[in-house]
Amino acid sequence: MAQSSKKDKPQRSPRAIALLQLSPNGKSRLFPIAILENGKFFDAGAYKAKPVPMALEPQTVYEGVLGGVSQGLFTVTGAGQMNNAWFAEGTWLPTGAEAPRTGKKAEMPVIKDDRDAPPTLKRSGPDAKPPEKAPEKKEEKPLPPPEMKPVIPPDPAEAKPAPEPSATQDPNRPTLRRGLPEPKPAAASTPSSKSTPAAAHTKTEKANAPRSLVAISDAAGPEFRPYNFGAKPDEIEKYLKLMLDLAVQDVRMRVQDSSTAQPAPGAKPATKKASAPKGPRPKFSDIDFRVFDLSNANEPVWILTAKAQFPAANAAPDAPATAEYYVTLVCRTDIYGDLRKLLTQVTDVRHLDVISRLELIDAVDADGDGRGELLFREFSANNARGYVLYRFTGDTLWKLFDSFGGE
Repeated sequence: MAQSSKKDKPQRSPRAIALLQLSPNGKSRLFPIAILENGKFFDAGAYKAKPVPMALEPQTVYEGVLGGVSQGLFTVTGAGQMNNAWFAEGTWLPTGAEAPRTGKKAEMPVIKDDRDAPPTLKRSGPDAKPPEKAPEKKEEKPLPPPEMKPVIPPDPAEAKPAPEPSATQDPNRPTLRRGLPEPKPAAASTPSSKSTPAAAHTKTEKANAPRSLVAISDAAGPEFRPYNFGAKPDEIEKYLKLMLDLAVQDVRMRVQDSSTAQPAPGAKPATKKASAPKGPRPKFSDIDFRVFDLSNANEPVWILTAKAQFPAANAAPDAPATAEYYVTLVCRTDIYGDLRKLLTQVTDVRHLDVISRLELIDAVDADGDGRGELLFREFSANNARGYVLYRFTGDTLWKLFDSFGGE
């Protein structure tokens, strides 16, 4: 299968990536992830953070996307910190919705006909009609001034207000998308195969859990395109079974491997290929299975994340009876329909300091070239959380950005 190469294009403006959380109560929060400038990715929570990160400056507009399809616009109104991490609050405008009006339209006064007419005489007497009284004008009460909302709702136990801008702020500091663009027309209400990526979810979600979207801010960025592959249900069922079989081997290998230490730099890999271990099959839960066409070339990429647990009698000797293993597996299909591994990562709670757990967020055009990258949420030891971004090249996944600084 021919592979399309990426062309290096000059970055005309900064491009920011963030995670947008929409709560059922209407509140919206945005967490910065990365910012691309001059061809390099930087931590958006720390990039030019004087007085606030450039990615969270007020009136910056982000576009929320799901599977490459626009879902609406988020406008930053203010920023703050929570647990030493930056976040922003703002207003959310779904695609097709009308922007709220900020004031009343001025009405044109009604001008009566003032043409010249001959005078008319008024009859006096009992039959004379009393003159009509002019309607009394009602005093118009002035409209109350608009209510000014604070930049960040006061919550001293949770958020700290952003510092005031300093007089020494760089006047040449670049900015992201500013102002609220015209809302795009609403998409058709009929379900489309390109609106959401094909997926098989058995992951349990909380009833009041916020909805998460990837958000992009780029004034000169290209139009978004969907990354849905459009797999049929029987095709999804077939490849889910194949991916789970591969995951079984990976989990068994992790259990069999007694050492979790990474090879020293420059060390030669083992020449003898280890045979796949045999043993009981683990039970999988919280399965999240999705497929994307990241290169827009009808080339499916399958992503599986799940939890695996062995029966207590078959667990590793030094592992607790309730030990869970976290599996992340990314594969593509070749021209013969066979799976080819691009990434496999298996870890457990005891080894998060060595191998982090990955949870897929979505496919996103991180660098504005039209092709999709895979964005994962990353969990490490001591409940540390970050993000990692991978680029699909056809034969492997290249790490573009890692919040933890890993290579």
